[in-house]
Amino acid sequence: MKIKLYLIITVLCLLFSKSNYAQVPNLGAASSYALFTAVGAFTNTGTSGILGDVGTNAGAYTGSPTVVGQIHVEDSISNLVATDLNTAYTNMSGLTCATVLGITLGSNQTLTPSIYCLGAAGTLTGNLTLDGQGNPNSIFIFKVDGAFATATLSNVLLINAANLRNVYWQINGAFTLGDGSVFRGNILVNGAITLNNNSTFYGRALSKTGAIIINACTVIYYDGGLWNGSINTDFAVANNWVYGSLPSSGEHIGFVLTPANHCLLDSNRLVGNITNPSDKNLDANGHELSVSGTINQFSTGKIIVSTSSSKISFVGTTTQNIPAATFSSNTISNLGMNQTGTVNINGTLNLTHSLKILSGTLVTNDYLTLLSSSGSTATIDEIVSGSISGNITAERYIPANGRKFRFLSSPVIGGTSLQWRDNAGGTASRGTQITGSFGDVDFSLSHQSSAYSYNESDATGGNDINHPTKWSAIDGNTSLTSGKGYRVFIRGDRSISLTTANTVNNVTTLWVKGTNPGSSVTIPLTYTSNASQGWNLVGNPYAGTINWNQVKSQGASDFNNVDDALYIWNPTNTTSAGGGYASYVNGVGTGTPTIGTPFVSSWQSFL
Repeated sequence: MKIKLYLIITVLCLLFSKSNYAQVPNLGAASSYALFTAVGAFTNTGTSGILGDVGTNAGAYTGSPTVVGQIHVEDSISNLVATDLNTAYTNMSGLTCATVLGITLGSNQTLTPSIYCLGAAGTLTGNLTLDGQGNPNSIFIFKVDGAFATATLSNVLLINAANLRNVYWQINGAFTLGDGSVFRGNILVNGAITLNNNSTFYGRALSKTGAIIINACTVIYYDGGLWNGSINTDFAVANNWVYGSLPSSGEHIGFVLTPANHCLLDSNRLVGNITNPSDKNLDANGHELSVSGTINQFSTGKIIVSTSSSKISFVGTTTQNIPAATFSSNTISNLGMNQTGTVNINGTLNLTHSLKILSGTLVTNDYLTLLSSSGSTATIDEIVSGSISGNITAERYIPANGRKFRFLSSPVIGGTSLQWRDNAGGTASRGTQITGSFGDVDFSLSHQSSAYSYNESDATGGNDINHPTKWSAIDGNTSLTSGKGYRVFIRGDRSISLTTANTVNNVTTLWVKGTNPGSSVTIPLTYTSNASQGWNLVGNPYAGTINWNQVKSQGASDFNNVDDALYIWNPTNTTSAGGGYASYVNGVGTGTPTIGTPFVSSWQSFL
């Protein structure tokens, strides 16, 4: 029994020792700071760049380096940071050394994970390599009982999964980084910190007492994955990241000030915050980029969501913002939301393909445009349990396939025929002309009306559904009713002459601006026995395609006495010179050459 007890005690002691060794300091409020002193002045000379928070709790702040982060000087936050820094320094003092080193480090020296001690002031000359031995959780701790300085052009290198966030130095004296040197790690210093000309410090340099002096240097600390792109553009290559390992799912990602390459996703990725102070881009590259935090961009680098399969989704649990100029050309392919709160669009945002909201409220602030081109028309595909607040602008591209009538509708509430006219402007390939004999119209020699609504109850023409009196002309500043269809003669854009005889036709894009109609729209239908006998011109009220079969199956009780039939005027069909109907009746499509289907696109109306 004694032998067993002895063995148990020995194992427990070993486990306790291992657990003690495996701990890194808890920096608390100081964890986000790249440079900080609890007591001392902060001075910069030359052009320095800092990624991370900076500050002092007792001293002047001078020199104005470029800082991507917060600056706190002698305030309540800096006081908390100073307290947590002193606590962390004290806790490091209690760590027991595993290996005693000489006071001179470097000269291509390689060390493995351990707690190292230097018994007096030390120096680093040349390269010191820290080998993580394939373990990204490996820990390196150095305790220096005195000052520590590096010679010119000296480097701390990390290999084999060694992680900058797990490298700590406690220096009981001043720290000096020599000209052109590169240091990787976190230093807690009981003295001054000096970073000399053209040096680079990756990590956190924190002093409990002493001035901070930096001269034309770069300091980078980011609480998350930090992109450098030193190998190539692949997100999945560990050595493209400063800390030598890929960001974990949901972790913040940031860019160094001058990365070597853009960053391209290799697969669908979930990230927290995105911080980019560089001129390099984060490209979804055909994948979905899900963001749970904030987006902060401080230079010309953008987020690119340009290919048809690329998507950005906002999945936070608190309010998220899409800052102005976040995306290349302010344009993205696909936007998603699965949010418990709101997402605010704070600058121009153009969508080329689809918007899908699983939950949450998208606040447009009137900045969202659903683009339309010859290749695609952006749609609101699905809103499961969320909503859209604010106006959206919806476009519809009209090809140059003849001066003909088209059945149109408005995919927003609040659209007007004046908007179809591009507010009576003259921008090339925008808007169309609406002519007539009354109201706000574009002048033409014939004064012939070119836009109409349909009146099912008009009995003048009896049962002839195409009788002219059933088509009521509208002028060029008419409020468009959601769910109502309109017949509009499209000549092309607003450059077409109305005062000379011509057959010119060119491409144009119409637009309307208003609010999203929401989950359901009630469309009143009429039946007049001595008139059109129930033929109604109905418009798709949504900025998305509706499936007639699905609509009928989900609301069968609403379709009593409604025929299972759609008739859509197609200007390219050859039934007549002006086109012909593409019909879908009782599940069968007909038309020449284009046959009808159960799918009614946005902007489309039908009989």
